Amino acid sequence: MSSPSSNASSGQFTNPFVSAPAAVSATTVQLLNIATHVPIVLDIVESNYAAWSTFFDNTLRKFGLVDHVDGSTDAQSMFLNGEWVQIDHCVISWLYATVSKDIRDMVMKPGHTALTLWTAIRNLFLDNAMHRAVYALQEFHSLYQGNMSIHEYCERLKKLSDTLRDGNIGREYNGFVVTTSIEDQAATSATGAVKGHR
Repeated sequence: MSSPSSNASSGQFTNPFVSAPAAVSATTVQLLNIATHVPIVLDIVESNYAAWSTFFDNTLRKFGLVDHVDGSTDAQSMFLNGEWVQIDHCVISWLYATVSKDIRDMVMKPGHTALTLWTAIRNLFLDNAMHRAVYALQEFHSLYQGNMSIHEYCERLKKLSDTLRDGNIGREYNGFVVTTSIEDQAATSATGAVKGHR
């Protein structure tokens, strides 16, 4: 498990007075139905990486297994620990079970540890995130409701915003929106003031 100092340096808050959760046993992990904890299948077309990774990360933390994917434990040094290896293979099975066939075909290879598989999946999405986000930003600007129901329209906006967040465009783009809104308000106020003087 990760130490408070390692998490503090990465910017994550940790409580130094609370120990890391104990990992559940390999027997317990084998009996868990991952679909009840990660209720969505990661899919490139659905662009649901943010939701999937949040569910998965939450599940790993809930059961004290985050050290299998966060790099805080060297998998090579754990190969003599039968229970740890068994749990690592369970996490690998969970990962394969919660991604679409297309993604599974892209990342599947023999010899994966949970960390290397988690990283391969993450990189598949985040390496292309900026490219997808540029197209999402363009679609976001040109999207209009048309024949879509309000539910469909809002759902599409949410998917586009998730894609923008995954591409790290959100922070810069939000600043642009705020700046533009303030400038528009100032321009409107100034125009109103000028009209009032006439």
